[in-house]
Order: sequence, then structure tokens, then C-alpha cells
Amino acid sequence: MIKIKDYKGKVLLEYPGDTLEGANLERTYLRLHYFGGEDICHTTGVDLRYANLKKFNLRKANLIYIELFEANLNFADLTGADLTKASLWGAELRGANLTGAELTCALLWRADLRNASLITANLSGARMDHADLSGADLSKAKLRGAELAKVNLSRADFTGASIEGVRWWKAFYIKGQPPIGLPQGIMEQLTVKEKDDD
Repeated sequence: MIKIKDYKGKVLLEYPGDTLEGANLERTYLRLHYFGGEDICHTTGVDLRYANLKKFNLRKANLIYIELFEANLNFADLTGADLTKASLWGAELRGANLTGAELTCALLWRADLRNASLITANLSGARMDHADLSGADLSKAKLRGAELAKVNLSRADFTGASIEGVRWWKAFYIKGQPPIGLPQGIMEQLTVKEKDDD
């Protein structure tokens, strides 16, 4: 039995088995504790706000519409996970593996994606305002129509990424740490800062 807890140690949910690899948390019966009691719920979007999922194996998990507001997913393995329309507002994803993940229309405002692997991830239509992508690998990622307003792009790798229609409004990088793989026309739109003061 896996118990997922919030940052205070309170159990948010219990999941049968010893791994979440390939788990489908969309429309799954889960034993929820968050609101008191042990009600069995039929969910279409699991609420894991503030959950501590650091280093969790969530490979190929179906996490469509999941609520992960300010969740700790640092160094989690989300390879091939489906996070379509997931809410990851303020989530900590430092060093997380999101290779091949589906993040279409996901909400990643203020998400910390420093040094995350987003190789071949689909971020089409994702909203990433104020996110930190410094050191992230977005090689061959799909970012069509994504919103990257005020995003830190220092040392991020966009080699081979699809960036048509991306909104770069006030996106920036730290002086001496430019992103890799962006065309000159995009680079000229970016702000260069002495330090990250956001």
C-alpha cells in the first residue's frame, strides 16, 4: 500500500500496491483522507495539492486533470506520464524526469523545473508564466502555442524543439547563461538579467 502525504505528513491518499508505475489516477477509486474520514471517491481529477511525491516512480501514469498545486515532485520519474490539463501551479519539479510526458494545456505557473528533463515532452498550449526552466532539457519538445511569459530560460536546451506560436513575453536568462538551440530572432526578444530577481 502506497500512502501519499502532504508536506506536513498528513495522508492524502492510499493506493494499493507498491508502485505507481503505469497507474491510472483518472477515474480511479482512491481512499482519500484529506477531508477527514476515509471516504471512497470516484475521481476524474485527483486532488494532490501539497503532496510530497519526491523521487516517486510515476512512469506512464495517467494523471489527466490531476491537481498538484505546490506538490513536491523533485527528482520524480514521470517518464511518459499523461499530465494533460494537469494543474502544477507552483509545483517543485527540480531534476524531475518528464521525458516523453504529455503536458498539453497543463498549468505550470511558477513551477520549478530547474534541471528537469523534458526531452520530447508535449507542452503544446501549456501555461508556464513565471516558471523556472533554468538548466532544463527541452530537446525535441513540442511547445506549440505555449505561454512562457517571465520564464527563466538560463541554460535551457531547446535543440530541435517545436516552438511555433510560443509567447516569450519578458522571458529572460541570466547574463552569461543563455538558452541553447533558440533561433537568433527569439534570442533577440529575450531579456538579459544580471540575476533572477523574480
